Amino acid sequence: MSRPESDKRLIVQIAGREALPVRAIPYVTGWKLSPDAVAKNFARCAGGFPFSILENIDAFHLSSGSPVKIIPDEWTAIVVQIEALEARLNARFTDDREGYAAWRNESVPLLPAEAFVWRDEFEKNFREDFSPDRLSHTNKRAEAGELTYTPMLPDAVRDMVLEGFQGVSATTAPLPEAEEELANPQADASESDLASLFDPVSPEQLEKMFPSEGKWKTWANKAKEFGLSIARKGRNKYNPYLAAEWWLEYQPHEGWDLARCRRVLAKNLPTRSLGSERLLTGEME
Repeated sequence: MSRPESDKRLIVQIAGREALPVRAIPYVTGWKLSPDAVAKNFARCAGGFPFSILENIDAFHLSSGSPVKIIPDEWTAIVVQIEALEARLNARFTDDREGYAAWRNESVPLLPAEAFVWRDEFEKNFREDFSPDRLSHTNKRAEAGELTYTPMLPDAVRDMVLEGFQGVSATTAPLPEAEEELANPQADASESDLASLFDPVSPEQLEKMFPSEGKWKTWANKAKEFGLSIARKGRNKYNPYLAAEWWLEYQPHEGWDLARCRRVLAKNLPTRSLGSERLLTGEME
């Protein structure tokens, strides 16, 4: 039984933001980015292109509901698996067309399930990467063209692309405009969702966001003693959302409350989370 058209868009919602499964990339780009190109570029070893593509974005997977960056070394292992598949298929098929058809069918599932990119970041970088300015005269055929988020796919292939995302986002269509205006984005965003919007920052960056007469450095040096360790996400790095909550509770400053902190945080979102400001502020853009 085929799905209704509204269910065929290869976009999922994560923390109120549109995301594109990594397995969808070959299909939405019309195979301008094949699985081996996707894996090689996220491994930062782009072969087959005169430039590095997707170099300004990262892929993520979900851990306990929070996005976690997939590091290049993890992609290297996937590159090896795809190259091994290609070698097996070359040995199996003498007809190049049959081998290529088998490779298209079998290579996409080697990309990790539950891996995704933020749709807005991907679309922006894809169009920049394949712009005429970046392509040599001999590669004009590689120009970006159109992206299609509802490609013609058998249901089994669509299920494979969306593997692992059914529990994350049951809906793919945006809310009708009237319903969206009534929705309270903050009500649906958990503390972990909001914290996951941010990359770890230094005490100096926290000082700029939440001025405290230079005390952030002192608090960071004795993070365990002061309790700031609850926000620590690496050596001398802290999640700014969790740090702001700690600051309000244990180091209150006159004129500061949760609403003001969230407004400041909304202005300091990393590139990957731009567009999620209203999750923090509740303001409709």
